[in-house]
Amino acid sequence: MVDKLYLSDRLSFLAPAFVNFEKNIVAYGELVEWEELPYFINERATLSLFNGACWQADLIALEEYVTTKYDEDTERYGRCDLYVCPKSGPDDIEFEAKQKWPTHLRKNTVEQWLLNGDKDAFRNRNAIIQASITFVVPKIDLNCDKEKFDNFVKEIVDSALEVGIDGLHFWSSDESWEHSSEARSGGAESRWPCLITLIRIVNIDKAKRSIKKNRLPLGISVI
Repeated sequence: MVDKLYLSDRLSFLAPAFVNFEKNIVAYGELVEWEELPYFINERATLSLFNGACWQADLIALEEYVTTKYDEDTERYGRCDLYVCPKSGPDDIEFEAKQKWPTHLRKNTVEQWLLNGDKDAFRNRNAIIQASITFVVPKIDLNCDKEKFDNFVKEIVDSALEVGIDGLHFWSSDESWEHSSEARSGGAESRWPCLITLIRIVNIDKAKRSIKKNRLPLGISVI
């Protein structure tokens, strides 16, 4: 059972992977006695946890592989962050991944995250579905109370839903709440108590088209 997960119908085959994604986070945390959070490190580490979760869910997954990229009508070789395919088909998906560690939000912060993901995902055309996957790790002060944290998470989620997303996953635990560490760039000790995953489909069947009617509805709560 996952903490909180919402997927559009087209992404429903990923649900078992998110079950294992959470198990992998917990397994790593327990291994290091929660002295380090696996999703805190960087985008590649977080994506590797999800890549492994896809295999554990009996999906096919390839990470950081060479493929053809398209810039309008120009072809070039590049790397796709993650390819996932159910063994029974019919859909397969190419992901471009981003990771963010916000301390606060400006008016269009979340929108810009998602649009940047769109830009990279549009360059892929070798699967049925192209999408971005954005991992969000909110940073909070040690003296931040639960209510303030909940409001920050709600602000992130509500902003993403307003822009339009097709997948939303939230994970947190008592152990992750108790953990604190410096940011990789230095600074005061802080908490990184949750991981929010946002998925946004940008292309289906190699044709850019409107998919707004299939987005997740407004008003979803993860807190």
